[in-house]
This record gives sequence, structure tokens and C-alpha cells, in this order.
Amino acid sequence: RIADAVDTLARHAPHAERNAEYRAFQALLLQKLKRPHDAIEHYRAALAIRPTEARWWYGLGLVLDADQNPQEARTAYLKARELGNLPPELVGAVEQKLR
Repeated sequence: RIADAVDTLARHAPHAERNAEYRAFQALLLQKLKRPHDAIEHYRAALAIRPTEARWWYGLGLVLDADQNPQEARTAYLKARELGNLPPELVGAVEQKLR
């Protein structure tokens, strides 16, 4: 279950605080649990470590949208597009969000 995975990650978080992949994965799981406010924190932490990861900017945009922050979400989508390293399947999704 996703909730069990989130609990496991949370227990080990002190050991992975500076691990961008770990933080982004935790954000993704929180996003799937519909906990956007918590996911925002983890996406921002991951992006503070590795700001050039467009996938995470896109994920941040999604959770900002879900948390009723459309202006900040738009900024995140624009950053994802600007970086230019999105997987092909996400390029269209970002463009759609920016319309």
C-alpha cells in the first residue's frame, strides 16, 4: 500500500534528508495519497537540491494546483517547460496545463 510506503519513507527520512531522489519519490507518493500540501514540501526540498529536474517541477505544479495555488502552479509548469528535459510523455501534459 502507498500509505505504508510513505510511513516507511518518513521513518527513514533523517537519513535521506539531502537525497533529492528520495524526497521527490516521497512527494510523488504523497501526491497519490491526495496530500498536496505535504507533497509540496518534499518537491521543494528535492528541487532545492536538484533544480534542473523538469519532472519534479511538473509534479510540483500538479500539487500546487491541487492545493489551490494556480499562479504558483503555472510558474512551476513554465519552469518545467523551460528546462527542456521533460520526458516526451510529459511535454504534452505541461503544454495542456499552460493553456
